[in-house]
Amino acid sequence: MGRIFTVSFISIAAGGFLVVAYLSFNPGNIPQQLYIHYYIIMGLISHLTTGLVMFARPASKTRIKRKKLNLLSILIIFAGIIQSTILYFFEMSGYIALVFVIVYFSCYAFVPLILRYYGILTSY
Repeated sequence: MGRIFTVSFISIAAGGFLVVAYLSFNPGNIPQQLYIHYYIIMGLISHLTTGLVMFARPASKTRIKRKKLNLLSILIIFAGIIQSTILYFFEMSGYIALVFVIVYFSCYAFVPLILRYYGILTSY
């Protein structure tokens, strides 16, 4: 099951990327919305998949308790929704593009903080 899922997810992502790459080399005028929609769709799929896999993973296979693992998976899904929502309004203003960059790079800052706070990450 795991290999089939991984191969299908990578195939879908690569197929979408190849379509976008092919269209970008087309001499016609391709709107920027095509790229934005591709990244919105792939971002949502990857965040939802990551969150659902973490949510369904048995807590006995990790060092984190079930309650904290559920919180982490919900935060990852919520981060994907926030990123996709901001990216949808990307072309409205340059400030929205700045907000997207800040949100994109800060959305996963909570993961090491949560893991460190609950003693799952050890200091080097």
